[in-house]
Amino acid sequence: MTALETLELSIQQRRSYSLDLLKPDPVPRELIERCLDAARYAPNHGRTNPCRYVVIRSVSAKQSLARVALEILPQVLEPTKKIITSVQQLILNAPVWVAIGMTPRRSNPMPEWEELAAVSMAAQNIHLMAQAQGLGALWKSGALWTHPELAAYFGWKAPDKLLGLYFFGFPEHDPKPREHTPLEQMVTWQEA
Repeated sequence: MTALETLELSIQQRRSYSLDLLKPDPVPRELIERCLDAARYAPNHGRTNPCRYVVIRSVSAKQSLARVALEILPQVLEPTKKIITSVQQLILNAPVWVAIGMTPRRSNPMPEWEELAAVSMAAQNIHLMAQAQGLGALWKSGALWTHPELAAYFGWKAPDKLLGLYFFGFPEHDPKPREHTPLEQMVTWQEA
């Protein structure tokens, strides 16, 4: 298989893995470091390098994250017993978490959308490297996973932002194949 074919296959096979598709096995630090290192090569306008990460692997670190997330939960949705249990189990049972932060350049700042785009591209590199190493991953976003108080827990204060948390693990089995929008529905050619 050529390098191009390998890259194309990796892009096509990249999936988001829910926790029930992952084994509880620990993820070696080297694999996570390789994912985060791949993120460094994502394009970012002005070379601002806005990406920041916090890796949560130990049981005590996950317990601390769960405690803080559950304290924030009532601010973002009605904390039913089912939701509380779901959030707690998700945090405690995922093998490893990576908080994804954005620290924009303070002097001569770039437009925020540029910094968000840079972090998003870095996140795609993380996801592709996870896939290439046999890991499954999922980027959790939404009101709880991007809350300013959770950002502060990780040491980020405005204008820094928490853009979500990834969790990683080894797949138990592959998810069902996804259908993708046909290219013809997404592209208009102007060639004349």
